[in-house]
Amino acid sequence: MIGEEGRLGFIYDDSEVVRFYPDKVQTYMWHFWGNEDELIGDFKVLGTHENSNEEITVVPTIGISFPSPSNGADHHIPTNMMLPKSGMWKLDAYIGDEIFGSIYLKVHKQ
Repeated sequence: MIGEEGRLGFIYDDSEVVRFYPDKVQTYMWHFWGNEDELIGDFKVLGTHENSNEEITVVPTIGISFPSPSNGADHHIPTNMMLPKSGMWKLDAYIGDEIFGSIYLKVHKQ
């Protein structure tokens, strides 16, 4: 899993099958740890490339009405994600209007 231990992450091992490549849509299972109050709300992910200040929507808004535990986490959400270009990216995960945490990852060249 990649992310902030005990807070958020998604299953990822940087193998050729799972790793990010530009414009390739992949399915990733997000996991969250926290109390129920902070896990209910609208979930979205915004991404910022290392060479830009522009945020893009990586995961459009998904409503969370109740937590769904999985793999030892207090909640999980399956998502499809795609990043448009290679390099380092920062993914900011939001639940409600508050940032829940950030994940840094590399999008590999094809």
